[in-house]
Amino acid sequence: MKPLTATQNSEVPSRINGVYEAGLINALTPPMMPITAPIKMNLQAIFRAIKTSCYSAKCYFIIWSMSRIRFDIITIFPKIFDSYFSESIIKRAVLKKKAEIKIHNLRDFSADKKHHKVDDRPFGGGAGMVLMAEPILKAVKNVEHRMFNKMFNKKTKVVIFSAKGKPFNQKIAYDWSKKYKNFIFVTGRYEGIDERVSKILKAEEISIGPYIITDGDVAAMVAVSALVRLIPDVINFSSLEDESFFRKNLEVELPLGSSTSKTELEYPHYTRPEVLRWHGKKYAVPKVLLSGDHKKIEKWRDAKRSKMPR
Repeated sequence: MKPLTATQNSEVPSRINGVYEAGLINALTPPMMPITAPIKMNLQAIFRAIKTSCYSAKCYFIIWSMSRIRFDIITIFPKIFDSYFSESIIKRAVLKKKAEIKIHNLRDFSADKKHHKVDDRPFGGGAGMVLMAEPILKAVKNVEHRMFNKMFNKKTKVVIFSAKGKPFNQKIAYDWSKKYKNFIFVTGRYEGIDERVSKILKAEEISIGPYIITDGDVAAMVAVSALVRLIPDVINFSSLEDESFFRKNLEVELPLGSSTSKTELEYPHYTRPEVLRWHGKKYAVPKVLLSGDHKKIEKWRDAKRSKMPR
């Protein structure tokens, strides 16, 4: 009986961990080389060793991933982070593999392949431009797909930095550090981000203070800095003085939702398209913003305008 060659091997492959054993044997064997019994046994032993190594590597990766924090930051100015993240404590945390920081250029996800446009005029009128929903949604989806395992999605926090967001404080940083291992930060710019983004992503809007800055990139740096220093072994908490100061600052933070003096700042923004289609659902712009009735629009904006502590 003539021995089968690599290209003629008709055995039904046994699928293990998504890899076909017969396919691997074929790949490791030169074309037209006879697959005799001893060769086949050796190749199967190689396959089992590879399979065992891959499993061990997978387990190691899971353990390693759970012991660090990952930050994915979506921005239209990716180079703005280079200097800050390349210095001091954050740099050391990255080198020690306690933290991982990935910067994603929002323009890479634009439907406009020529100019990479990611903003448009606000519905209802007003100054400035608004970041469109679709490029941001695509960017976040891309980040989620890059995550090693869906089990980590349960420990992922999506944050949009916005002037109308919840004030960021030490208590929030501490709570996040205990609950989440992956953070996706969307940095706003111009007049803001299409309101439908936070609704679709179920993202939390966060502000770093009762003032207006030119972008959300600085806010992302603040949040990363606050969270990185809470990672075990990044900063030495052994001294009693430091630990007492840390606890004291947690205690004096105002509870979330507490009433303080308020000042009017922002209202929700919407831009093109008028109807956003995402994963089979439709998200429409509020009709009042399409009415052209500026009195009604202003009344709606006043009603929606957020309040935040001074």
